[in-house]
Amino acid sequence: MKKSLQASRVMHSHVFLQFLLFSLSAFSALAVPDGLWNGKRTPADKLKERIEKKDPEAMAEWADCSRNGFPEISYDEKVVFKFAKKAADLGNPYGMAILARCYLVGMGTEKNAVKGLALAQKSADAGHPLGIKNLGNYHLRGAGGLPKSPAKYAEFTSKAADLGCLMAKGNRAHGRFDGINGFIENRDASMEELVETVRMSETSYPSSNLLVQ
Repeated sequence: MKKSLQASRVMHSHVFLQFLLFSLSAFSALAVPDGLWNGKRTPADKLKERIEKKDPEAMAEWADCSRNGFPEISYDEKVVFKFAKKAADLGNPYGMAILARCYLVGMGTEKNAVKGLALAQKSADAGHPLGIKNLGNYHLRGAGGLPKSPAKYAEFTSKAADLGCLMAKGNRAHGRFDGINGFIENRDASMEELVETVRMSETSYPSSNLLVQ
């Protein structure tokens, strides 16, 4: 009887722990501020006001906007790196995600995949969808000392897409369309997601930037 009671308590404790971990994960995803990453871009004038107040989230979004290029925030690799680093140095996960991309491709700085991987991992651990998506890119390229793994890329890309990252949605749609980069071919799902992504990003992303970043 005692053994049965102990087993029941252990089982309930395990279930409660799983629920707690799921709840914390969900809260982390919900707590991520909107921005260009999920198609809810902050107007440039508002970003400027917040940057003047040393807001790292605004710095990170400005870097992301400059990385993609807009009439009011033009493409400038040095600006991308500058503001991403400022935000990351202040502990901002969005900034870390963008800085990880800078180090991966050499945007505004020398390539440093080891440093970039650490940033992508830290951003992903903090629950930022763009960080999760960029961590997948490191797995796909086998960068920073990781073995190449299309399967890991597909896993992280899908997780980021499910959390609302538009670029991850575009990348997943591309992978599913051709059955590449760890994805199983599913053109119907691909087109459905691509249409949804374009609709969600109409006022945020230049259309040419939706895929494969």
